[in-house]
Amino acid sequence: MKKIIVTLIAIAAISASFAMPTILGSTGGYDVPNAYVAERTTISVNYVFNNDEDLGKDAYPSVAVTFPAGDITEIYASYKQADATFTSIGAKVAIPINFFSTDLAVGVGYAQASAVNELSGYAAVSKDICGVVTTMQVAYFSDGNKQEELVWKFNLDKAVTSKVNVGVDLGLGNQYFSVADQYNGTANTSYVNAYARVAFAEQFEAQFVAANIAQDAKFALGGAYKF
Repeated sequence: MKKIIVTLIAIAAISASFAMPTILGSTGGYDVPNAYVAERTTISVNYVFNNDEDLGKDAYPSVAVTFPAGDITEIYASYKQADATFTSIGAKVAIPINFFSTDLAVGVGYAQASAVNELSGYAAVSKDICGVVTTMQVAYFSDGNKQEELVWKFNLDKAVTSKVNVGVDLGLGNQYFSVADQYNGTANTSYVNAYARVAFAEQFEAQFVAANIAQDAKFALGGAYKF
């Protein structure tokens, strides 16, 4: 019995030790940061296939790098070349307070796409509920074109085996914008992502993503290498 317990603990540790970054670089789901930080430097690459005819490219690459900075902080950066070049940097800090086995983190980010600069801030809470790591995040975005967005995001991540994780992202948001100080409006920015991740070794992990499932569906193939 003791051997079985030790084996299960080891499997859980292996599964939890590899934390693949979001597409922007912070540790989490496909694009929902969780309340945990990277333990080792990770480089991740995704190739996104876009079905939205309004965008200039059918497919584009995305690269992210995540660095641990101490025990409770990570720093990350990302680059993607879609219809415009998009770069971002950010940092996340895990708050060293464990309330009923619930973890908390806060993060900030800066992104640039063409002539638009965007600042963001968020808070995330994560908790293991019956073997499913559940994350709730609230994020605020603001750019120089008088567009603001408040988004509630959720992520469910389940270790199916010691090597395979599946997850779902859900974003519930509205964008508030102003045009020439004369017109104010809102836009629904809600979305659903689903992904599967497979670890081939301690250093490598691959993922397949179906993003924006209910709207202009995108598919992404990617992988990560941890140093």
